[in-house]
Amino acid sequence: MTSNASSVQPGWAVYDPNGDKVGDVADVGPGYLLIQKGLIFTKDIYVPFGQVRNIDQDRSLVYIEVASGEVDSMGWDQPPAATWGDGMTDTTSQWDTTTSGSQATDAERLRLHEETVQAQTRREQAGEVQVGKRVVEDRQEFDVPVTHEEVEIRRVPASGSTGVGGDAFTSDGDTIRVPVSAEAVEVTKQPRVVEEIEISKRQVTESQRVSENVRREEADIRPQGDVTMTEQGSTEGQLVGSGADRTTRASLDDAEAVGDQTVTDGDQPADTRW
Repeated sequence: MTSNASSVQPGWAVYDPNGDKVGDVADVGPGYLLIQKGLIFTKDIYVPFGQVRNIDQDRSLVYIEVASGEVDSMGWDQPPAATWGDGMTDTTSQWDTTTSGSQATDAERLRLHEETVQAQTRREQAGEVQVGKRVVEDRQEFDVPVTHEEVEIRRVPASGSTGVGGDAFTSDGDTIRVPVSAEAVEVTKQPRVVEEIEISKRQVTESQRVSENVRREEADIRPQGDVTMTEQGSTEGQLVGSGADRTTRASLDDAEAVGDQTVTDGDQPADTRW
């Protein structure tokens, strides 16, 4: 399926033979796929077309021959040396390396990269709330009315002149027993529900600021000798040009002159020399 590798589009997902995701296609170069691996800390992997195992155009998927865990050890940190006919086309360079008025016959392109930061969230346990019960004893004191009987003895004079016999004084005598009763307090306890604890969760969304260092590449152009250069097109990078003892840094949107050295754009005559 490597013959169709040039049809891969940026944004396609890349998987290894085991079905594990390697990364996403960031660019399609001459003879290689530029894959960005990772989310926050991204890494560029240049996978040659020859390592493309299969392409699923319907689902925008690319399968490569190397396992995801072995990709970093393959030495694919730089673009592979492509040859004409291996997916590399002869296109015009951004800089004309010939003299003014002539057309370039051999052109090469230097790709400038920059890192982009992507952030995603994952759910993890931040803590927990434990809700349980424990028994606490409190002492309660209260008054309970109780009733008891008391014996009341009164001495009253005898009524009338009742006579008694000679056996009134006996050794045993007369004994009266009067039962006395009293209320006793019995304490019982009965459990009852006095309160319920309701436990629930709610989602709270807040913004969290993150920061990360990113890298980008700038073109470092150092002409030597008698070289004529003209600008064609534009780029967001900066160019560094050095003469005999001076260094000129200029953006492609605003050419600057240092001494008698000038960088001109494509609309101006290209006969000024560095």
